[in-house]
Amino acid sequence: MENLTTYIQSPETASQKIHAIERKIAEGLRNGEWQHIGLCSGISGPLLFYHNLYKLTGEETYYDRMEQLLASIFDDYRIDPNMVSHCSGISGLSWTIGFLIRQEAIDPSVYEAIQETEQLLYLKMMETLSTGVYDFLHFGMGIFYNFLINDLVTLDKDQVIRTVADTLSRIAIQEGDGIKWCDYDMEKHVLMPDSFNFGLAHGIPAIVSLLSKAVSATQDRTLQADLIRLAEGGAAYLYAYKSSQPDTLSLYPYSVTGGKAPSYTSRLGWCYGDQSIAASMWQAFGATGNSLWKEEALAIMRHSAQRRSMQENSIADAGLCHGTAGIAHLYRRFYLHHPDPLFAETAQWWDTRTLEAACYTDGFAGYKTYYRTHGYSNVYGFLEGITGIGLSLVASLDPERCSDWDKALLFS
Repeated sequence: MENLTTYIQSPETASQKIHAIERKIAEGLRNGEWQHIGLCSGISGPLLFYHNLYKLTGEETYYDRMEQLLASIFDDYRIDPNMVSHCSGISGLSWTIGFLIRQEAIDPSVYEAIQETEQLLYLKMMETLSTGVYDFLHFGMGIFYNFLINDLVTLDKDQVIRTVADTLSRIAIQEGDGIKWCDYDMEKHVLMPDSFNFGLAHGIPAIVSLLSKAVSATQDRTLQADLIRLAEGGAAYLYAYKSSQPDTLSLYPYSVTGGKAPSYTSRLGWCYGDQSIAASMWQAFGATGNSLWKEEALAIMRHSAQRRSMQENSIADAGLCHGTAGIAHLYRRFYLHHPDPLFAETAQWWDTRTLEAACYTDGFAGYKTYYRTHGYSNVYGFLEGITGIGLSLVASLDPERCSDWDKALLFS
């Protein structure tokens, strides 16, 4: 494979920006500005950042900072049993520890400090999943992901996977050859029985991705077959709503609501949009071997590569969630999957937009995050702030060695 760095237009500028981000993260940590242990907006995100910055540079200082930060989590931060989500709670920290253990960045004994939370997390996961609340970032499926990556001590992993598969099967709705799961209104705290979410952050693509990952986490052939059946069904449901018109802005809708025609004007981004469906379908291909999902994922990414308007695609900042850094990294990841020069060129284009977005004199390393409710704000976090932007830029300089952090958000 041709080295993807040959497509990076401004490696020196990217390196300078990475180090500016590191200085700001370090300042925030010294000043106690990180409020919780979570992955997406808490202190677990910088663990991934420093691990990858060490891999990129080989500078021991960054490895030492990762170790010091990990120690501080257990010394200085309260692990709140009411905060359990992948986004901002215990399961996100637990996933991060499991990931770093698998990367051989920390000793497996570190997990001992958090293994006592397994039973709590299992109960919280089933409390939500059993009522149909599966949301990846905030509820059941995000907690499930932590169980997939760790070597469990107080739980049997196969039994956890079996229980989740059976629960998802029970709450699923068959539609033709597809399987769907109801959306959840987080403001009203109610299920929406006629609404079906097509976003990776909160919707059906995350179920497909995690079921696909679960296939390789068990050796039970019967269980694997059940997981594949559910993953195939979820992918088939999404695929059934692909636009029949080649000139629609997006190939897939944001969501499907009973009685309403789908709208094919979905944004670009990780959280929602065609790219998140492509990531999910690629993982379904890896688990099932069904080449339809591979070819559809590639077709989606090729179609989305033509979408370069910031305004038309609802891009207002550089964050991983729905900004330029996330779009760039999705294309970088797909180039690693399938070395189409179009994917490399598109990643470069969005990398350039990411560097250009550092335009605020009062921003963190020049960056601000846009919120519809209150405009632009300074944000440290992994999902929406400079930690994730920094990780995307690190990956741009060494894609093959410094991209696996993206597993945290189901990019891969």
